[in-house]
Amino acid sequence: MSGINRHLKTATELFHGGRLAEAAALCEALAADGEASGQFRGLFGELQVLRNRTDAAEPLLVAALAEAPESVRLRGLLAETYRRAGRLLEAAGLYRDLHRPALATKLAAAGGGWYRLTPPTAPITLPWLGASGPALIEARVGDGRIGRFLIDTGVGETLLDPHLASAIGVTQFGEEAIHFPAGPAGRVGHGLLSRLALGELVIEGVPVQVYDTRTAMAGLLPLPVDGVIGSGLLSRLPVALDYARRELRLGDAMGGDGDETSSPFYWAADQYPLVPARLNDRLDTLLFLDTGLSGTAFGLSLSSAQAAEVELADANQGVGYGVQHQFQAHTLRCQSLSAAGHRRQGLNGMLLQPFRLEHRFGFRIGGLLGDGFIGGRCLWLDFTRMRIAITGPDSP
Repeated sequence: MSGINRHLKTATELFHGGRLAEAAALCEALAADGEASGQFRGLFGELQVLRNRTDAAEPLLVAALAEAPESVRLRGLLAETYRRAGRLLEAAGLYRDLHRPALATKLAAAGGGWYRLTPPTAPITLPWLGASGPALIEARVGDGRIGRFLIDTGVGETLLDPHLASAIGVTQFGEEAIHFPAGPAGRVGHGLLSRLALGELVIEGVPVQVYDTRTAMAGLLPLPVDGVIGSGLLSRLPVALDYARRELRLGDAMGGDGDETSSPFYWAADQYPLVPARLNDRLDTLLFLDTGLSGTAFGLSLSSAQAAEVELADANQGVGYGVQHQFQAHTLRCQSLSAAGHRRQGLNGMLLQPFRLEHRFGFRIGGLLGDGFIGGRCLWLDFTRMRIAITGPDSP
């Protein structure tokens, strides 16, 4: 086996293990050495998608797909690349080939573009509703009707409750299945929201998925939840979820301590943000950043809990909440957890059985990172630079 082939094999193994930064660094070196096989281009192209570098991903994936035109995986990655780049008609054609007609029709209907916004000249600050609990804000939709929206990085496109969608006349283009990180699968309707206003920030042409959020979130909050704003919209400008001040800031680029302590994160297909984490100083893994996992610091697959030697806290089961439903889970106790430039000790989390995301993307994801890990601090996300930080003092 040649040196280049050995290095490509190593890069592939690193990728499958979820060690994306090391795999990407090795691919950069292979590219500099002239590696141009279809296998390499497919791997390096997927890593560029994960780093949200659509300009770099496209030529690699196109070349890889030319050598393996029947590859569903490569076709899906290229479709995701076009969708993120706003090349909606090209993405629609690929999604139609992938038997996702509802999404394809929505993309075609958006035509000239979506998420049409003018970045604010100053950060927009939106207070959260209530004195405690998850990040819930008010937004104006359609003709100005006010709705309550949860901010949840564990969701991709904005979710809209069918009652609100019907009231403002959202056109739907068909349904498809949706798979939550934990719990059962469901179905969503694909639609386009003409207008969404977050304070003074107005966004036109917002892709939505119509889903019964009022029922799904009934056990989490005393107020009805009309929708969920996820990473798809949050990716459009820098954001800060400030749990200390209980406010969402849009267009607020991290600076000072946030910029100095920021670290990379990744964005998988279906708009899932992934954060490198270290558990008990034993296991390096990826955790899916899911602020909708409310009141819980983390959730781990059984294999991750065993590898990190995370122990059951007691024999009782705890209660967890997510967008999908309320679920029971065994409580775990982690001695230390480091992620997003922040380290915490003595945290409680939960054992996820099953955890369907663990191998869904072809690389290993160890579990979920919930809002309990953030505590009374500020979470900064910048999808343009793909940097994340958690700043602020420990909660009392």
